Amino acid sequence: MQLEPTAVDTAPTVPLNPAPNVLPVSTPSEVEARATVRELHPIVRIGADGALGVNPGVGLGASLQLGIRSTHWALWLRAGYLTSTGRRFSAAAPGTIHGPTSELQLAVCRLVSGQVTVSVCGFGGELWVYARGEGFDRDRHALLNTAAVGASAELLRTINSYFAIGPRLDLLVPLAPVRYQVSGEPGSWCMWPVAPRVGLGVEWR
Repeated sequence: MQLEPTAVDTAPTVPLNPAPNVLPVSTPSEVEARATVRELHPIVRIGADGALGVNPGVGLGASLQLGIRSTHWALWLRAGYLTSTGRRFSAAAPGTIHGPTSELQLAVCRLVSGQVTVSVCGFGGELWVYARGEGFDRDRHALLNTAAVGASAELLRTINSYFAIGPRLDLLVPLAPVRYQVSGEPGSWCMWPVAPRVGLGVEWR
């Protein structure tokens, strides 16, 4: 018996239901979340400050702020120090009182961005007072503290893609205003219930 070879069909076959090439598609919420992460960036700000009603006399000092911001919001951690020019305690007392202060505050700000950025913030934190009396029968010293809240408004003009500069106005509200009293001396001085503070800051973005 002789076997004859049979032809083998080598033509390619096509599946009846080919699997489609499916590309991953992000949902709108995922796209928005990634965009939010990309637009967050750190910021550093240094400033020169002056205040009335926080310290005896005039308060002069500086501040450092570290934070993150997006197009419309910013979160700040602010540390500041104000020295005190001092003031006479009372007309009847010969001594002078001083009260340098340091502070640590957390602020949340709403931003309206552009060539000039408008920033409106609410803040709260701790205020430490280094009270000192000089020229009395003996020098007096005390370390006191109080919580404080407040609001601020700031204008920042963009210099370039890295720096901005502008003024700031704060209204500081000590929740328990510190009162200066000297044993045996008439009179007293107290922090203002609402104390204005102004500053000029430079921001690095």
